Amino acid sequence: MIKWYRFKNFYSFKDEQLVDLTLKANSSASSLDQCWLDIRITKVLAVMGANGSGKSNILKPLAFLSWFCSESFKSMDNSDSLPIYSHICNKKEPSEIEVCFVDRSILEGETHYVEFKYLLKFNKKRVLHEELKYKSSRLFSSVFYRKYDDSTGLYKVKSVGQDFILSELKTVPQNASAISYFRRKGDNVIADAMHNIFYSIENNLNVFGKSNFNYRKVLEATDYYNEESELFEKAKKYLTRMDFGLDDIIIKEEDIIDKKTGESEQNFLPYGIHTHEGEKFEIPFFMESTGTQACYYFIYKLISALDYGGVAVIDELDSDLHPHMIRELIDMFANDGINKLSSQLIFSCHTAEVLKSLNKHNVYLVEKKNSVSEAWRLDDIQGLRSQDNLYSKYITGALGGVPDINI
Repeated sequence: MIKWYRFKNFYSFKDEQLVDLTLKANSSASSLDQCWLDIRITKVLAVMGANGSGKSNILKPLAFLSWFCSESFKSMDNSDSLPIYSHICNKKEPSEIEVCFVDRSILEGETHYVEFKYLLKFNKKRVLHEELKYKSSRLFSSVFYRKYDDSTGLYKVKSVGQDFILSELKTVPQNASAISYFRRKGDNVIADAMHNIFYSIENNLNVFGKSNFNYRKVLEATDYYNEESELFEKAKKYLTRMDFGLDDIIIKEEDIIDKKTGESEQNFLPYGIHTHEGEKFEIPFFMESTGTQACYYFIYKLISALDYGGVAVIDELDSDLHPHMIRELIDMFANDGINKLSSQLIFSCHTAEVLKSLNKHNVYLVEKKNSVSEAWRLDDIQGLRSQDNLYSKYITGALGGVPDINI
């Protein structure tokens, strides 16, 4: 689980921004929270604010780390620039991201708790400081680090143990993560574990923001469902419960002719099963509503996170979805029978009705002033009580995070 993450000089956020998923001592307990040792961590976090306020940008640090720590070494040439943007008014300064995450495992009947911190300082050209720390007692100890030395043009490195060999650590490309680099060998336990953690951050973001939904997303989900039949059955159960008029969904393998080459290739295509006056019939999924298609895709992302104990980071979760569907998706993470591995959902949306289902500590609001974004959690607002109607206060503008419309 993610305990907290912070970042600065990243897209519209010029100053340091903390996103804290831990609960305060006086926070109201709910099924949306998970106990971890002596603290509680929320499983669901919503980000709300006006258009252009920076909602997507508060999610991008996690999406970037997911790619950087799992894919950067094999997907970039040494001379490629890192796919990020610092604040437009602070281009000469480095960007920075740090995330703290926790996990638990059961070995020989004993529960073991682990806590890591991963720090990354960088600009578009290179990594300036990368470090992984492990909490061995009350303090954090460095597993490895590499720091760029301007005077020599080389990296100063340090490593504990044999997982990150110093001679190799010095050769990690300047635009790649050491975790991604060492994971290529296939026999590095720590690199493999860290890769799996970051790779399990399912998201729908890219360097420019939300990856726009289109039918290719449906086909991407279909390929996943075709390979994971057990998860496909779970997805169908949720989708047919959400009142789409769907009785079932089937996947067919069909020949598709490429319009450019004229060649035939095999594709897996989904069909919705519907009933009219007792008679069942099939409809190709491209004829289903955009909302049905979008939920088919989102369910794939969420189930992936739930299955691996990961984090689903979804920008504009309410896009094309009815508010009742959003409530159903949130309930998946609240239900311990479904969310057995303490997976988390972090999402942005405009739908104020979602506040009726959340507590103060489950919501961040974002505003942009003077071209700089800032965010705050609702339980940081003095005078806001647990029993207050968050929905009413938000839509009247009492909490902030709403557009100031002047016509």
